[in-house]
Amino acid sequence: MRKRILWTLLLSVTVSGIAGAKEASAYMPILMYHQINDERTPNWIAVSSERFREQLSALKEAGFETINEQQLIDFLQGKGTLPLHPVLITIDDGYLDNYENAFPILKELGMKASIYVITNSRGKKPGDFQHFSWAQAEEMVGSGLISIQSHTHDAHYQIPGTNDTHLTARLTIDGKQESYQEYLDRFAAEFRQSKQLIEEHTGSQVVSLSYPYGFFNQDTEDVLKDAGYAMSLTVDKGLYEIGKEPWLLPRITADGRWTGERLVKEIERLYNSLAKAKHRTIITLNGQRTILYDMSHEVNGKMFVPLRTAAGLAGYDMKWNSKSQRVTLSRNEQIVTRSLTPGAEDSIAKDDWFVKQGVTYIWIRTFADLIGASIKIEKDRDRNATWVNLVQKGA
Repeated sequence: MRKRILWTLLLSVTVSGIAGAKEASAYMPILMYHQINDERTPNWIAVSSERFREQLSALKEAGFETINEQQLIDFLQGKGTLPLHPVLITIDDGYLDNYENAFPILKELGMKASIYVITNSRGKKPGDFQHFSWAQAEEMVGSGLISIQSHTHDAHYQIPGTNDTHLTARLTIDGKQESYQEYLDRFAAEFRQSKQLIEEHTGSQVVSLSYPYGFFNQDTEDVLKDAGYAMSLTVDKGLYEIGKEPWLLPRITADGRWTGERLVKEIERLYNSLAKAKHRTIITLNGQRTILYDMSHEVNGKMFVPLRTAAGLAGYDMKWNSKSQRVTLSRNEQIVTRSLTPGAEDSIAKDDWFVKQGVTYIWIRTFADLIGASIKIEKDRDRNATWVNLVQKGA
């Protein structure tokens, strides 16, 4: 029932390229900042106080209203509403200038923001820049405008010469590589410790984590959910489509060289490009309809959909074990497990799945076989849509 209510809400919104329009936005920008620093040359990571105020004022004048993560979660769970044109402002790392420069401006303008902190760095200077203290974090949360969320406890490190971080790779300590289970246990402790410390020191409920450097994998997502989080953020550029599950959400880097007008135009450009390029995949499963926007891929005449999304629509919980290369779908007492290792006895054919940007995609017909469903596919090229009807045996 919750999904049905959610999708009814989603279908009622319309795309608006201009935030000042009266129709509700179908998309929400999530802005990403790091430093509000008056001493550094403005760049993608450093924004001056004057420019920060200008950008926020431009958002406000354009009709955007700031929200926090809990408001979004409440909306998705049918417990609250969102403004017509919501925007989520996020600031990563937790530098002292967030407290000294950003916080006063946010109070002046009456706008909300969420600061994603590395909890082990509170009140310390681990590199060139000081981080704010727990007392300062508590003061900001007490204003009602600031939410403190997780950027891990102490895992903000990239492994030199690789595309991995301490969250996405097994570490070698004293010449010995940690086991797969040790790897899972290590970052599970990271997620839980960060959440616990923030909630103990500030009273801010932690529901979200932003991945250091934007690096993640299926293991990090699975463990994050088990640790009690409800959403995650990447550094991928884009807009969040209101109504979708709040995992691996894209953000827009608010460049310190951009005027407020330029920032609003960048948001509008993304709105317009999504509106023009949108492809709809309308999936009807056992009589219940869901629409996926720009989430399917056609390869050699075969339509692929995100496995986790498809599983969720069918009411299945998905688990991925990167060590054994096995995926498991479970619903009540029904369990379906398959290998993604080529040549394994119960493996999914290598041409029937692929991974793109950390997301596993599966051929829709293979998915139908996994859940024991008949399938019918019709394409409507005039409307840029694909209709998929799935009916499970006994439904």
